[in-house]
Amino acid sequence: MTEHILIVEDDENIRVMLQTALEMKGHSLSFAGDGLEALELLQTTTPSLILLDLNLPRMNGYALLETLEKQRPDLSLRIIIITADSQAATRLAQKPVKIILKPFSLHTLFAIIAETLKACKENVIDPH
Repeated sequence: MTEHILIVEDDENIRVMLQTALEMKGHSLSFAGDGLEALELLQTTTPSLILLDLNLPRMNGYALLETLEKQRPDLSLRIIIITADSQAATRLAQKPVKIILKPFSLHTLFAIIAETLKACKENVIDPH
């Protein structure tokens, strides 16, 4: 089964690099350039995973995380933060997210995505 990933990133170069790499791995993708676009997309789709930049126009990643916690507390979204903000780990210590600092290697990103998606599948109980 192909996993669907929402990429929330305003830098076109990074977005294209992620798109190319993740499509080659067989993932289906959606894209948002800021937190407001992401909220709109999340009204009609539930991705397996969100790759989220923090420094975004209009609504940044921190505000998006806060909004998701308030609007969708029953939904456990898997989120990987991709950021150049070295203080992100401190600011997000209480959030259920993983953090990758820019610049990052695709190998590291793929490993964290696989680990996150595997953990998600292990928490699913098959009723049969």
